[in-house]
Amino acid sequence: MSTFVISNEEFYTRLSAIAERRLVDEGPAWLFATPGVLEALEEELYDEVLDEWQADQSWSVEHGEDAEGRETLSWKEEEFELILTDLGTRTDSHSHVKYQLFDGNYDESDAPIFEGTDLAIPLWHDALSLKTIETAIGFFSLEDGDTDKEYFDKYTKRQLAWRDKRAEELHLLGIYLQELMEKAGG
Repeated sequence: MSTFVISNEEFYTRLSAIAERRLVDEGPAWLFATPGVLEALEEELYDEVLDEWQADQSWSVEHGEDAEGRETLSWKEEEFELILTDLGTRTDSHSHVKYQLFDGNYDESDAPIFEGTDLAIPLWHDALSLKTIETAIGFFSLEDGDTDKEYFDKYTKRQLAWRDKRAEELHLLGIYLQELMEKAGG
């Protein structure tokens, strides 16, 4: 796996280039008509860098919608797929997210290994983000000895067998994602 990191100098050079393109394409009125101009430019640069970075990765992140029109975020890494859905529910300063984790290398079943609606993300984080993916991977990749034994009481036999066989590989992918986010300042 490779990383894609840009320096502060490159960040500001590319941010300036995006601003110049926007001014040429849309004229100076864009600058005054866009609330949060700097944030909008940073988001555009983030998307541009992420696209370049993902082009050199074995994984992908895609935004979409589920059958009910709710926003989704899908992360795929070879045989693993994590689908997050923003349920639009906000309680106790948290957003509630539905999750489904699939592992195409585990068994013949098309059923997710984990599925639920109990993932609560603090409101100061985007409910559907790389940080949420990292958080979910952290929970799904817990192994025996990582936490209290009671944590696994509600696991099915299939989930326990998957944990013993595949959780470590998912954990390593989670560490890799965390390192990339730290290097990118996320």
